[in-house]
Amino acid sequence: MRLSDWLSEQQVVKAAFAERVGVHPSQITRYCKGVRVPTREIARRIFRETGGAVDPNSFHDLADLDAEVSDAPARADRPPETRHTTSHAASEAA
Repeated sequence: MRLSDWLSEQQVVKAAFAERVGVHPSQITRYCKGVRVPTREIARRIFRETGGAVDPNSFHDLADLDAEVSDAPARADRPPETRHTTSHAASEAA
């Protein structure tokens, strides 16, 4: 959930929320508009103050990546990834 949506839903005034997370009210406006991204520490405070409703990733529009990845064409020039689960020493012993 985006911070602006949470503030509206909860009917929380930006100035009051800013005080709770320790930033200037103008910063909350910038976060809501997507002009600024909060620092890691401020994102943690926002997460805690919203009870986890506003995830730090919401400031980076990462939710849109799921749609982009599912719409992306498969790359035929790239072999499928393989995972090696045995160590070199174990494969030599076999």
